[in-house]
Amino acid sequence: MPFQRTTKYDQLHKLIGDYLSDQYTVVDLHRIYGVSCKTIYKWINRYKEDPANWALARSSAPHSHPNQTPPEILEMIINMKLAHLSWGPRKIIHALQNQDSTIDWPAASTAGEWLKRHGLVKHRLVRSHVPPYSQPFGECNCSNAIWSIDYKGQFRLLNGEYCYPLTITDNFSRFFLCCHALPSTNHKDCEHWLDWTFQQYGLPDSIRSDNGVPFCIASKTGLSRFWLHLIRLGITLERIEKGKPQQNGRHERMHRTLKHETCKPPARDMLSQQEAFNAFIEEYNTIRPHEALGGHPPASVYQPSLRKYPLKIFGPEYPEDFEKRKIKDTGEVKLHGKRVFVSELLAGEYVALEELEDRDGIWRIYYYQTPITDLDIRTMKLIPIKTSLGEARNSPSSRHAGMRENTGQETIKV
Repeated sequence: MPFQRTTKYDQLHKLIGDYLSDQYTVVDLHRIYGVSCKTIYKWINRYKEDPANWALARSSAPHSHPNQTPPEILEMIINMKLAHLSWGPRKIIHALQNQDSTIDWPAASTAGEWLKRHGLVKHRLVRSHVPPYSQPFGECNCSNAIWSIDYKGQFRLLNGEYCYPLTITDNFSRFFLCCHALPSTNHKDCEHWLDWTFQQYGLPDSIRSDNGVPFCIASKTGLSRFWLHLIRLGITLERIEKGKPQQNGRHERMHRTLKHETCKPPARDMLSQQEAFNAFIEEYNTIRPHEALGGHPPASVYQPSLRKYPLKIFGPEYPEDFEKRKIKDTGEVKLHGKRVFVSELLAGEYVALEELEDRDGIWRIYYYQTPITDLDIRTMKLIPIKTSLGEARNSPSSRHAGMRENTGQETIKV
């Protein structure tokens, strides 16, 4: 006769049957089956709770976990994501921390996993990137040290008009100073809104731009009305090298966000597009966290400039040992009986010429404190001044301390 095999469940049913027969106590069952009294009571209680399914296997997972994200926290994360679909988990957690720092918010990785489970994460292709170019940011260590100005690439509105957004930001704090929808890159519109920005926030030390119109024109000096306006205000113009937008990388990265948030799709007309820009600037400056700022929005870091827009712009003053000349209406300057064309934009203005001691026959031409070009007196040809980005092209030596820099405490209406 073969041995009969019994299973765990056969033994459980037999144990409960013996208990229900009232012939055995729990202690007796403990001695018979070799099971602890605690385990016997557990199965007896299960039988009493659910006689039909008492012997079925149950999950051993804990009913609660000390590190589990509370439902109300999860709901706030999801709501923030729905309100800002382009934000990632780190930006969402930073924004929630800025709203309420008393709550123990989960890590960004945890928030990302929850967003994935709820289908709120869009998978992107991993792209290869070259190392960032860090030189333009070396001297940017406070608000208003360097502003960046540019036109975000033009695009067509739904009514068929082209829009050229003029953008100005503070490089240190990433604060959005101006974003205005314009119909062209006209110099007058650019200068008008640049002056409006100066009136609102004061004057920066430097402004960085590319080599496009209206910031620069193709000539030996590169002088433009835009640059002359900055020179008169005592502001340095830093032009990035041609074909190297990474030298203005912070501003270019902001343009990508601006395009994604406000131009896809574009608005129906210029007014509606400007309303979209205004809403984006408000969120970008006061709500949107920035990782480079420790998760804080730019408005919490930026401070307006102490240099106010001057009520009156004074003419240039030059050291006594400089040769002073007035630019003729034709844009020419005369030196040692010879004439050379400099720029028609300087017609009627006074410039100063300094003979360079370390370069035979070379004279440097200044307008206010800014050297605008070199002149070879032997050939009467202009030589562009080459300086790398980051060098203060218009920082005078102690010898040039007599040159006047425009400053003022009062502002004018623009």
